[in-house]
Amino acid sequence: MLTELRKRNIIVTALHNHWLFEQPRAMYMHFESIEPPLEFARKIREAFRVLKY
Repeated sequence: MLTELRKRNIIVTALHNHWLFEQPRAMYMHFESIEPPLEFARKIREAFRVLKY
């Protein structure tokens, strides 16, 4: 996901966890971009397609 966001020139500002011993492990990612909102949403939708859910 991080790589896909960066390919689209979206800035990843943080990647961290909130708890030490959580199972399953959850990571939180913060990202930003300065551009028109619909263009930003389109890029994020494309990046999310790499996730298997």
